[in-house]
Amino acid sequence: MGSSIRPPDDVYWRFKRMPVGKQVGAECTSKEDGYLYRVRADRVICRVVEGMEVGTIDSIPLKLPAGAHVLTGVNWGFRMPIGLFYQEIIGRSGGKK
Repeated sequence: MGSSIRPPDDVYWRFKRMPVGKQVGAECTSKEDGYLYRVRADRVICRVVEGMEVGTIDSIPLKLPAGAHVLTGVNWGFRMPIGLFYQEIIGRSGGKK
């Protein structure tokens, strides 16, 4: 198992679609890889392996960053400039310590 686990897209989008209040502690079994995933209190998506939570590189933001636009239907997600995406999402993922 590599040190950088990335949850499959089906898991990320399922958690992202849930109301914010229900995301923490939510669980989902991926149809892509068969693993169980859970959202920790710090909003990091974890893979559950033998009852232990193994953190992945993805987290669920509390709210969309400034400049993001919600899309609906098949293209659910958000659209924003790539520089803002890295600054607001990737730069801040993993929670504050």
